[in-house]
Parts: sequence; structure tokens; C-alpha cells
Amino acid sequence: MTPSLPLKLALFSFDISRFFIFRLQKYKIILTFAAKLIVKVQEKFEILKKKAHNYPFSVVCIVVVWFLSLCPYFPETPLKDVPFIDKWTHFVMYGGMCLCIWVEYWRRHSRPDYTRLFLWAWLAPIIMSGVLELLQEYATPTRSGEWSDLAANATGVTLGAIIGILLVTCCPRR
Repeated sequence: MTPSLPLKLALFSFDISRFFIFRLQKYKIILTFAAKLIVKVQEKFEILKKKAHNYPFSVVCIVVVWFLSLCPYFPETPLKDVPFIDKWTHFVMYGGMCLCIWVEYWRRHSRPDYTRLFLWAWLAPIIMSGVLELLQEYATPTRSGEWSDLAANATGVTLGAIIGILLVTCCPRR
């Protein structure tokens, strides 16, 4: 004996409602996780905003480096005939950024925390340089990432850090 049409519709609507309830529970879990993640990101962003407020020139230097590294087109310059002008540009750009971080740190702190400086004023710019070289290679159609650029960036960061260490040790804040 087959069930009647109203019974079939009732069973079908029961299955559909069970399906949607199950889906809604899954979405509720996902949305709860996403909401918690957004709150965490907002907290981290607030911390980052405070740091950016304390180091405004460093943030500007970092933004300029990101922009120049990912800019798809550069016009011809009269310096194109200078040997290794690209490497010199990387060297000066990253050395200046690192030195800016050190100077702003020196202005804000009376006693240096060398572990923090090693992480944020030497290692982080080198890692950022590697990330930007990878982005140039794989995410931009007109740019290419090169190991020699990474070496020039790391050399500039290291020279900026050496000058920063000399600044912090020879001219201590009182």
C-alpha cells in the first residue's frame, strides 16, 4: 500500500525542513567562528593602529616600499645606464626604511630592547622583502622577483640596523 499524496508531501516537507535545519546549524557554527575571528582581527588592528601612531614615518616608509615594489609600471629614467641601479635602489630603499624604524624607536624609548629591535627592525623587513619578491614573481604580470633583489634588500636592512645600533649605543636617550 502506497502512502497518500498528503502523507508524501508531509514526509517530503519534513525531510526538507530537517535538511535546512542541519544546514542552518552548520552555517551558525561557521558564522560564529567568523564573528570571533573578526573580533580578534579588530583587536589586533587596534594594537597595530597604536603602533602605527607611535611610528608614523616608519609606516609611511613601509607603505611606500610596498607601493613601489608592486607598482606594475615604471617610466624610463636617465639612470637606467648606471650599472646595478636596480640593486642600488633596493639597497637604499630598505636601508632607509630600516634606519627610519631605528630612529623612531630611539626617539620613543630610553632603553633599547635589542630582542624586539632584532625582530621588528631587522628580521621583519627582510621577511617582508622576501614576501614582496614572491608577490612580484607570482602576482604581478610585469614584475619579476629576483634573489639578487632580496640580497640587496637584506644588505640595506643590515646596514640600516648597524647605523641604528651605533645611534642607540653612541647617543643614548636620557
